Amino acid sequence: MPVIFIDAPPGLRTDAKRTMMENSTAAIDEAYHIRDTLVFLREHAMENVSILLFVATRASGSRVI
Repeated sequence: MPVIFIDAPPGLRTDAKRTMMENSTAAIDEAYHIRDTLVFLREHAMENVSILLFVATRASGSRVI
């Protein structure tokens, strides 16, 4: 059984989470033909994330970096 961990910022809409999980599961099924895929979505506050030694922040309308 494949297991997928998705690390994402908090606040995603429920429909966006569902779509992300469905697309991930479909990709695993297409590649490996295994239907029983577990998907875990772990949400992390941006102040708890570091990218290239910088604390990640999200300004309104900008990318995370």
